[in-house]
Amino acid sequence: MANVSKTGFTLVKHPGGSGMAQPMLLPVISGYQAICGAVNVDLCVGDPVSIHADGYCYAHLTTSTYTAANAYYGVVVGIDQYWSVANNRLEKGLGNRVPGATVYGAVIDRETRILVQPFASGQVWEVEFDVVAGQPLTYATRAAYKALVGANVELLFTRASAALARANLCLSDALVSGAVATHPFRILDIPDETSAGPQDWTMTYVKAWVTANYCQQTPVGNTTGV
Repeated sequence: MANVSKTGFTLVKHPGGSGMAQPMLLPVISGYQAICGAVNVDLCVGDPVSIHADGYCYAHLTTSTYTAANAYYGVVVGIDQYWSVANNRLEKGLGNRVPGATVYGAVIDRETRILVQPFASGQVWEVEFDVVAGQPLTYATRAAYKALVGANVELLFTRASAALARANLCLSDALVSGAVATHPFRILDIPDETSAGPQDWTMTYVKAWVTANYCQQTPVGNTTGV
């Protein structure tokens, strides 16, 4: 049975059961248009984001190794408000996305604001594997996937959908390494069953549980972190 695709990050749990960081209420600059590849997309729940020098939150939708100026900050987990030009009103707490190029100008009360769960040590997130279109699967058995636990992994942003207006990010089937310290996430587990149901190891969209790859991240601290 084919695995169900669930784009973006889904928060699974905090291993300690306490100390979970609370979502941050962050602003998005007026007129912001997220782009994945060459496709204009909305800013959606599940998207990873960065905070830039101007203090605004931007979707992080390009594959890139970690630098201090280009770090993943967290994941969009909710939409607080945005100004709807079409409806001429402030949309508060509605839906799972902010339409691209949403303009509020200098009217701060209309400012686009999103809820972002910061990446933190110990958090577990669910993300799916996929491959670039036309390439074969690198892994196709339970044992092969399980062998990836403890490795670092990069995100891939090649499945942008113009029809859905969202970036369908995934873990890179080809960019998994125990030696590349700058890959931003570490695989903690690839469970037999996830929020989408039992895994089909022979198909795409196998789900992995990952954590942000901060230095010597426990509980699998055998691989250098960033």
